[in-house]
Amino acid sequence: MARYFFDLKNDVDVRDEEGRELAGLDEVRTAAVAEAREMMTESVLSGHLNLDHFIQVRDEGGTVVLVMRFAEAVDVTSRDEHID
Repeated sequence: MARYFFDLKNDVDVRDEEGRELAGLDEVRTAAVAEAREMMTESVLSGHLNLDHFIQVRDEGGTVVLVMRFAEAVDVTSRDEHID
């Protein structure tokens, strides 16, 4: 197991100082998707969503191993209909 750090990159960057132990990149990706979705849920509940925000994951040596853009963590669909 290795320690990975999940830094939030948005209007105000938040650096993860604690990190979490994960078995490898598959678990890192799963955790990043879950975290991005949780953050997007909070944003939607407050009335906005910026899909350009992202989570940057670093390993213990500081190397970026994954960038999870919010837009990649969800499938967004819309019907091209007008409601009168």
